[in-house]
Amino acid sequence: MSNSRNLSNQGGPGGLSSPDRLGSRGNRLLPLMKFGLVGLLNTGVDFAAFLLLTEAGVPYLTAQVIAFLLGVLNSYFLNRSWTFRSRTGRGTREIARFFLINLISLAVSTVLLQWAHSGLGWPLVTGKLAATFASSWINYAGSRYWVFRLPTPTGSEKS
Repeated sequence: MSNSRNLSNQGGPGGLSSPDRLGSRGNRLLPLMKFGLVGLLNTGVDFAAFLLLTEAGVPYLTAQVIAFLLGVLNSYFLNRSWTFRSRTGRGTREIARFFLINLISLAVSTVLLQWAHSGLGWPLVTGKLAATFASSWINYAGSRYWVFRLPTPTGSEKS
């Protein structure tokens, strides 16, 4: 059977009916794009909570931790069910790994925020943006390759 026939029998635009049938480049790109969208939403939750808490007089490092954790809760549920479509049933182990990766991201973002604001004299929002950007790469790599581990194509599944 030819490759074009295989693709055309799979339905959908261009013969592709699901992200799982995309080649290895698509298997890497689609979760990254979804992770980015979830990340934008999480960042909105994080930033809104951070700004509300600091405006209410909560010390900025305490506000950082609370706001970050609110974003993490949102992130876990959306990334597990939508971005990485985890069906592993690992339960407690998966949650523990997710929170460990996010604690590492929190530590990095908090240190960077402290350094940017107190050390460099940047405004809080600028420091928060820089810290968020830097820690998001740790979060993606940990989620993709350790927490939710997407299956790697083998044998006949490779494109």
